[in-house]
Amino acid sequence: MFGVITGDISGSNNSDLWSLYAELVKDYGWEAASHTRYHLPPPRSQADVLGSILDIEGNITGYKVYTYIPPYGKIGKGELDNLREAGVKIVMLDKPMQYNIPNRWDNMRITIKMDRTLPWKTSLKLMHSFENTVGGVLIVYTHATSFDWKSGSQLLNAFDYAISVVNDGKTWITVPSELYKYEVERKAIIVTQLNETSFRVELKKSIDFEPIPITLSFEVNRDVKAVYYDGSPLPKLNYFGFVPTVGFQQQRNNLIVSIYPGGTLTFELSEE
Repeated sequence: MFGVITGDISGSNNSDLWSLYAELVKDYGWEAASHTRYHLPPPRSQADVLGSILDIEGNITGYKVYTYIPPYGKIGKGELDNLREAGVKIVMLDKPMQYNIPNRWDNMRITIKMDRTLPWKTSLKLMHSFENTVGGVLIVYTHATSFDWKSGSQLLNAFDYAISVVNDGKTWITVPSELYKYEVERKAIIVTQLNETSFRVELKKSIDFEPIPITLSFEVNRDVKAVYYDGSPLPKLNYFGFVPTVGFQQQRNNLIVSIYPGGTLTFELSEE
């Protein structure tokens, strides 16, 4: 995710820059977050807060802003109400420590800040090991002032290192809006058992975004030979972690399945 200041600094009418932002969002899966128009401390005007959202959504076709990063990590009185009315779901605050799914998405806090003056590499290794053991979420953040502006390679090297630590095949590397959508979808799932080996997976309410593969867990007392979703076989995954990839894996008496909602799941079990 990257925060966009859309006023004089970024230039709300800079077509080349907006083309780059659109490419990052649509081709590479990044999230564009509002960072206000003018990067002022609170209290902020509606033109400053909401104007940035309008700038982003007006310049990136079909895009919806989910996340707001307030300058200096603080929001002013009434600012949150304005953001909610504008459809913003996530407010990212610069005050550690968040190490699990947020209880309040409008109060999401960072876990680790990448900064040339902090021992963040050691912290990242330790926290990632901890999260892989007990589960949870790591929110890694940096700021333009955290590295030497004259040396872009410093920030690139930091990102490369961070990715190398967490890119272990079982960790979902994603942006805040996708995590939010996953949680909304997960809480809306209804699983209805049709018979011993068949289940209907549906949403109990509609969602206003494209669905994400949801991970479900089932207890089984025999080996699973195959898993079908609406009659089509699902791929068997060699390793199943926290990455929402369609497929299944059996771990002893636990069958883990990841699917899009809105279909019928059927297990083919071995003979007793």
